Amino acid sequence: SKKNGLPEILPIPGATTAERIEENTKPATLTDEDMAALDEILKKFPPIGDRYHKAVQQYSEW
Repeated sequence: SKKNGLPEILPIPGATTAERIEENTKPATLTDEDMAALDEILKKFPPIGDRYHKAVQQYSEW
């Protein structure tokens, strides 16, 4: 992300061909409009519940 204070977005794509792997290793450029569109989509799906199951949460520092 190019927003101050936010981490880089690193997608983990799948690939079935060498050409697709090469394509997937190139950086993607998102415009301000792209980021605004993504933000609008994410607003429709607020986080619900805990990130981890309670039994696992005790081992996480998050």
